[in-house]
Amino acid sequence: MCLEGFRGNSKGCPYTRLTGKSMLTDYFYQYVWCRSVRIGLGCFLMLAVLAAQAGEEADIRPILSQALEGLTVRSFSQKQAAVKKLAAIDHPRVLPVMKALLDGNLYYRKIGRQVLILQSQKDGYAVYDAVTGESLGSGDKTGMSKIIINN
Repeated sequence: MCLEGFRGNSKGCPYTRLTGKSMLTDYFYQYVWCRSVRIGLGCFLMLAVLAAQAGEEADIRPILSQALEGLTVRSFSQKQAAVKKLAAIDHPRVLPVMKALLDGNLYYRKIGRQVLILQSQKDGYAVYDAVTGESLGSGDKTGMSKIIINN
C-alpha cells in the first residue's frame, strides 16, 4: 500500500503513476460512493416491489368481485362464463373460492349480493368474505342463498 497518495505526495506513488488517481480518491469512489449507490438502489427496488404488490392487491378486488357477481345469477350459462372468468384470474384467492364452490360452501347475501364462504361449525357457520378471505364472524344461513352449479 502506498501512503504517499494520502500525504499529498503522489508523484512517487506507483499506484498513482499507473492509474492517474490518488489512493484516497480511488478509495472514496470504490467503497464510499459505490456502496452508497448500491444501498440506495437496493432500497428503491425493494420499495418498488412492495408498492407493486400492494397495487396488485388493490387492483384484483374489483375484478374478483365482478367474476363472483356472475355466480349469483340463476342462469347456468352465465354461471359457466363466470367460472371461466374466475379460473382465468391468477390470484391466490381464486383457489379457496373454487374449492368452496365445488364443496357447496359458497353463498351470497340476498341483499347486496356479497359472495361468502361458509364453513360448518358446532354452533352454526364460520363466515368469510370470498373476495378478501377476511373472517366475518359466525352466523347462520338466514338471508343467504347457496350458489348452485350443475355438473
